[in-house]
Amino acid sequence: MSDSTEQIRTMMQQWADGKLTDAQNTFDNIAGEKADNLVTARKAEIAATVYNNVISDEPSDPEMAVEPETEVEEPVEAEEHEEV
Repeated sequence: MSDSTEQIRTMMQQWADGKLTDAQNTFDNIAGEKADNLVTARKAEIAATVYNNVISDEPSDPEMAVEPETEVEEPVEAEEHEEV
């Protein structure tokens, strides 16, 4: 029996016992775990895609190639100060 199944059985027993607040907390925990798992999986998918596009020498789709940005520093002019 999976952990999720056991949590659901616990929640149902809490309902039967009239412990509605406990049942709601159990439900919230189950939903939270499911949501966390989905977010973690999606983040891994996105990270793999980004990482693969960054390290590849030749992108599979030339239109998706990103030119590296280079910073060009503008010369800074000295301020003139009037001496008193």
